[in-house]
Amino acid sequence: MTIQEVPARPERRGRRPDRAHTPIQQLPWQQPRLTIEPTRIVSDDQIEAIHLHSLKVLEDIGLDVLLPEAREILEEAGAIVEGERVRLGRDIVLEALKTPPAEFTFHARNPAHDITLGGNWIAFAPVGGPPNCSDADRGRLVSRRGVSCRRAAPARAANLG
Repeated sequence: MTIQEVPARPERRGRRPDRAHTPIQQLPWQQPRLTIEPTRIVSDDQIEAIHLHSLKVLEDIGLDVLLPEAREILEEAGAIVEGERVRLGRDIVLEALKTPPAEFTFHARNPAHDITLGGNWIAFAPVGGPPNCSDADRGRLVSRRGVSCRRAAPARAANLG
């Protein structure tokens, strides 16, 4: 009985790259700007009505402020503080609305990724704070690692996080 030579197998090059783990090709990061006038979905009268009703809610119902130092600051500004409930008079709110700048910059660790808010700048950003969310189909989703990872995927795909 003779031993026949078995032809050598051709060298394997390995598997094709898995598309699920292939990075998405993206353009260099830049902050977009509005180039056209935004669509107005409410009239000026409707905006004014919303504003007046929000002032009424802040005056009559107020809001719960959990941080004691914040309650002290608001009380010094003239707010009515009862326990954690703080009621803001419209004069306090209207005066505060005069103070913010038309534009301001959030500074990133990498200055090339600073973003400007206000004016005609567009800013997209993931929200990392809320641990729970609601879904129209499934109701309230309590934070779990798998759920938060699925929520973060669109942000990563959009070069936001």
